[in-house]
Amino acid sequence: MISAPGTAGRLAQLYGLRPQELYGPAGAAVYDSMCRYDSTELTDVLRLVQATAGPVLELACGSGRLTFPLASRGHEVVALDNSATLLAMVKERLAAQRISVVEGDMTQFVFDRSFSLIVLGTSSVCLLDADQRAELFRRVADHLTDDGVFYVSGLDLDDRLTARTRDAERVTVLVAGERVLTLHQYFSGRRGVRTTSLFTETVTDHETTGRDLFTSEIFLVGSTRLREEVRAAGLEVVETRHSPPAEQRHFQLTCRRAGGGRG
Repeated sequence: MISAPGTAGRLAQLYGLRPQELYGPAGAAVYDSMCRYDSTELTDVLRLVQATAGPVLELACGSGRLTFPLASRGHEVVALDNSATLLAMVKERLAAQRISVVEGDMTQFVFDRSFSLIVLGTSSVCLLDADQRAELFRRVADHLTDDGVFYVSGLDLDDRLTARTRDAERVTVLVAGERVLTLHQYFSGRRGVRTTSLFTETVTDHETTGRDLFTSEIFLVGSTRLREEVRAAGLEVVETRHSPPAEQRHFQLTCRRAGGGRG
């Protein structure tokens, strides 16, 4: 279990809370309520799928934030994630879309088919260490059609958040219905990770009726390093996009197999 550093850790001690995995059975509903309507990346992903003729593989699909928009364009989508709880949410929302739900590890997937578009959004690549990313990229290269496209997103962080001399913390408060979500992001340049701690309070009739703390950890890997890693796996970056300058700046890499087609 990941411990909660900084203010979130002190809150855990104060209230006697045991941190739970954000992507586990209890945290999945909280994650979904926080991310389900986030439109980050959506324009870029839909632009790519509209230029795609074949099937789509979405890795780390979560509760379907990108899955359903991808399928809404009429494409067959294979949605893979290692959380049975999040995949159950996708299944509950299925209607007539051509979506196949697969429980599996995004570093170990094997299909007997190729895909015209493989999507790894929501900066989920940062959940993996260097060895895991290398295995992921090799499998992506093996599963792309000759003219297929791989889309991956991540975060480029300001130097202040990656400094090895001093840790940094950022806190954001969100309100979702009767739930107050306090997002604690703790950056450790020395460890090369960002710990996300989500402190939740449920309020009923003006009184707090429940508290929980959920955590996850991602590696601080930026666009420069990811470009080098995908090239080592036989992929080439054909487009890089960045959001406007900020402490945490989203980026998207569009890749093809090196020497692949352009049709």
